[in-house]
This record gives sequence, C-alpha cells and structure tokens, in this order.
Amino acid sequence: MAVPLSARGGSPTSYMERAKTEFGTWPVLAMAEASDAVVFNVGDIEILRLIGRDTAHLHLTRPVLERLHEALAVSAHVHLATQEQDGWITLRLDTRADFDLLVALVSLAIKANIDPA
Repeated sequence: MAVPLSARGGSPTSYMERAKTEFGTWPVLAMAEASDAVVFNVGDIEILRLIGRDTAHLHLTRPVLERLHEALAVSAHVHLATQEQDGWITLRLDTRADFDLLVALVSLAIKANIDPA
C-alpha cells in the first residue's frame, strides 16, 4: 500500500515540490511560473502544469492516451480529460507511487510531443 508523504514523518517536502525540483533539472524541459501554476514546456509546447498542493495536468497526446487508456482509467488518482482538453490527463500526487507514475508519464509526454509519430 502506498503511504502518503505526510504520514511518513521526516521531511516536510511535498510531492509537488519534489516534482518541481526533479523536472527543473531535466534539460529538455523549460520551467516557467504562471499565476496559478508551475509550467513545463518542451520547446514551445506546454506538457506539464503543476497546480496547488497536489494536482498535475499532463499533455500525453491523443495517440498515447488511446494506447494507455485502460491502464490509466483504473487509477483512482488519474482523471482522463474531456474532448475539449484532448490529450490531457489530471493526476493527483498523494503518494510515492503517484510521483513515480508522473515521472514515467512526463518521459512519455516529452517523447510524444517531440516526435508525435
């Protein structure tokens, strides 16, 4: 069972702070502060938006979502976007497993948005 960071004691660092730190070191990603979020771009394409204390919006592209739909749909922390938000998912970061999933999905998002074959 995944344990929320707050239940572990020790470091007060949230998974959102860890995500900002982690993705801030990836050379292919450019980080920018928006009024309500921290945004990460690949070139001029926004792929990740970290909002509040526990919400990540991630642009995986429609083809990637079609391939991963069944696996993502069973996660209680993943919300698949509506047609108007084509290619986006929302992921709640409450546990280490959520953070690890985000890291893996950001890698996919980078590839999908650079080489949309």
